Amino acid sequence: MRAVEKSASLFGVLAFGLLLIAPGSAGAQDDQALLKEQCASCHEARGDGTLSRVHDARKTPEAWDMTLVRMMNVHGVELSSKERRRLVKHLSDARGLAPAETAGYRYVLEKTPGVTDTGPSDDLTQICGRCHTFARVGLQRRDEVEWLKLVHFHLGQFPTTEYQALGRDRDWWGIASTGIPKELAKLYPLETDAWTSWQKREAPDLSGAWRLVGRQPGKGPYDGRLTVKSKGGDNYEVESMLTFAGGETVKRRGRAILYTGHEWRAATKAGDDRIRQVASVAEDGNSMSG
Repeated sequence: MRAVEKSASLFGVLAFGLLLIAPGSAGAQDDQALLKEQCASCHEARGDGTLSRVHDARKTPEAWDMTLVRMMNVHGVELSSKERRRLVKHLSDARGLAPAETAGYRYVLEKTPGVTDTGPSDDLTQICGRCHTFARVGLQRRDEVEWLKLVHFHLGQFPTTEYQALGRDRDWWGIASTGIPKELAKLYPLETDAWTSWQKREAPDLSGAWRLVGRQPGKGPYDGRLTVKSKGGDNYEVESMLTFAGGETVKRRGRAILYTGHEWRAATKAGDDRIRQVASVAEDGNSMSG
C-alpha cells in the first residue's frame, strides 16, 4: 500500500442513500444492446443509434434509477436486479452530469440536513418545487422541447397538479407550458461545454490509501484511513479504520462504485452498523467530498 496521499471528506455521513454495485463490466456494446432490448419497444430508435427521450436527457445515477423503477412499476418493464444495475451504470456514464453541473444541488444526493430548497425564481419554486425538491430539477439536463414534454408528462401522470395549493393562484398551465420550458432550457441545457469536456476524460483509478475525515451522527467527528482496491469496471472494495474524537476505533468494510467518472457511492458496515457514502471525486482524482 502506498503512502496516504489522497483525502476524502465525508461530513454528515448518513445511513441511507442510493448504492447500486454493478456486476463485472459487460462492455459498453452489451449494455447498449440491453438498453435497446428493454426500451426500444416504446422509445423510437433513431438513425444515430440513440433512443427518443432516453438520450434526450442527462441525469444523476439516482435519477436514472428512479426512471427505471417508474418504467417497471407503471409500464411493466421487466428488469432483473442485475440488468437494472447495468442500465443505471451505463446511462449514468453516457448521459450523466459533469461535476460542475451538480454544484449547488448535491445536498439532495447527500441528504444534507437543514437545507432550504428553493428554485431560481418564484414560478420555478412553486410550479416544480412544491411537489418534490427543486434540486431534483436542477440535477437534470434537457433542451426546451424535452422540458416541455416533461411538463406534459407531469400533467398527464398527475392531472390534479394545477388545482393544488399554489397552483390555483396563477395561470398554471399557461406558465408551465410556455415560460417554464424556456427558463429551464436556459438554466439547465442538454448540451454544455462542461459535459463535452468531461466526456473526454477517462475515469480515474481510485485505488490506494486515503485519509478519511468526517462526522457521523451520534458519534461526532472522526479521522482515519480508507483503503481502496480496484475490482474492475469502476468497482472497488473498501476498508476503513476510523478513530472518533471520543477515542473509539471502528473498522469498516464494504464496496463502492464510481459513476460518471466522479460520482462515488459506497456501502460499508461494522457488525450490524451500515453506512452509505455519497461523494464527488475532484477532477484530479486525489480528493473527494460528500
